[in-house]
Amino acid sequence: MNITGFTGVGGATDKSAEYVDLIREIKTPTDVARLWQQIRSGETEGWEDGKALEYLILRAFELENAEVVWPFTVFFAGGQLEQIDGIVHFDHHTLMVECKDTVEKVNVEPVAKLRHQIGRRPPGILGSVFSTSGFSEAAVLLTTYAAQNNILLWHGADIKKALLEGRMIASFREKYAYLLRTGLPDLTIRNGKRPK
Repeated sequence: MNITGFTGVGGATDKSAEYVDLIREIKTPTDVARLWQQIRSGETEGWEDGKALEYLILRAFELENAEVVWPFTVFFAGGQLEQIDGIVHFDHHTLMVECKDTVEKVNVEPVAKLRHQIGRRPPGILGSVFSTSGFSEAAVLLTTYAAQNNILLWHGADIKKALLEGRMIASFREKYAYLLRTGLPDLTIRNGKRPK
């Protein structure tokens, strides 16, 4: 079952529905590779900044038969409480997604934001921050030494390898197993070593 958005509290926007239709045109590994290359070259016509990466990550999981909740906003007490880039369900895992397609390395703010969002939910939900440019040392340290170490960091090379090989779920499993063994959130899946 695919969940494409919500109505009422936490409603999906009209643009979100357009993006879901657009990303569902991605059906083959060649399509995935083409959009990834467009994202990397900054040529994502028809997409708002950063949205192509969000939807490509979710679509890649969906192509592997994961259940996807597309990006949505949670409203509470008359205002916007949080914006979620997406949620993925597979096996017995629930994964909250945060995507950053930036030139600079991701600093602590997106990691702290995701940590807060996960903290508002029942125990057991995991997080993943996908960054095309990698992470600052402070972001890695925050993730590594948090009391609840439940966020995985995906560097650009990790994303590329998982996307192009159609191994989002298998790559998650590798990264999660490494986190369980070592307490380190940023296994580089291209060679089994932490990024430098």
